[in-house]
Amino acid sequence: MPRKLNPTAQAILIDPPDLPYASWPPKDSWKQMNVSRGGWDWGSAAVSHGIFDPLDLIHFNFGMTDFEKVNWYLWHYVGCVNSDDGKNFTFAGADPGIIHIPQFGYTRKTPGITTVERTALERLRDALPWYPDFWHRKVHFRPQDLKLLIKKIEDNKVDIIWDSKLKSRGEWRFKESAIYLESASNLYDPRDAATLLHEATHALLDILTAKYPKVRNYWNVHDEISAYFAAAYWYGNYHGVDFIKYDIYEEEVSGVWAAALYLAYLAIMQGSSSPVVESFDRRFDNTIEAATEIYGERRPEKEVKAFGTFFNPYRALMYAIAHRPGYKDSWNKRRRARGMPGKK
Repeated sequence: MPRKLNPTAQAILIDPPDLPYASWPPKDSWKQMNVSRGGWDWGSAAVSHGIFDPLDLIHFNFGMTDFEKVNWYLWHYVGCVNSDDGKNFTFAGADPGIIHIPQFGYTRKTPGITTVERTALERLRDALPWYPDFWHRKVHFRPQDLKLLIKKIEDNKVDIIWDSKLKSRGEWRFKESAIYLESASNLYDPRDAATLLHEATHALLDILTAKYPKVRNYWNVHDEISAYFAAAYWYGNYHGVDFIKYDIYEEEVSGVWAAALYLAYLAIMQGSSSPVVESFDRRFDNTIEAATEIYGERRPEKEVKAFGTFFNPYRALMYAIAHRPGYKDSWNKRRRARGMPGKK
């Protein structure tokens, strides 16, 4: 029996979607949400579950964002009968009034720019003046090359996707031409932004493959060193070297991030010339000392806990990468020469 629409809702054009209809409940539904009471709309329902773009939630439920056809699903699946504008249904009074919620932070791959991508693009553009101009293994990384990646994201040739189920902080997937981020809720947090810059450098290396044949001789560990160095250099250059000194001083052991920060510190203190990252391979002095002031406070006169008096910062980063679980089986393998990324 057809549901009775309120007078305003009777003006809505309810256009059936093409067959086959979207499955209900949708695949990978995490939980149900009753939206018939409480003044819910797509925007508030999305934000309450860590989804920045309401269109992502609509697409998850119905596989599309064409509102005339979405109205058909709202009428048949959600039981919506009310409208405030005669164009789209509201959730008020819907029976059964159930929509489905994906995993927290879900985003979809779309033909357009998502909210996560808009935020990431803003962050990458903001990072351009602070991104390092450096050489590593005879490959030149430059801010103007990073602009190529930004343009590819703007043109929807490269995606940025928020996936809260990701097992790492971030991933660059060449085959999908996508940067995946485990946390994109606040890309203005320094560490989340550093992850974005790290993965952007991986993508940039694939762009540079066609330009620099030497990239074909990179090992995976060299790829990681470049990405960690670029992120750490931006981190210290943008926020100030006190950020680097404080973070290193607080480290108990020399991990990946501490070693990358130390390399970045050396490069920043070196001056304006383009650093050659592997040139620090023979640098054995611990130049960040606790006796220096950090945020205006003097630290006890002792060496940084993470490093000894004499150590090799470049090799320290390589060693830390080689012993991380995610890299253990692949760090000493030659990276594949893949060419320029981007969806066809």
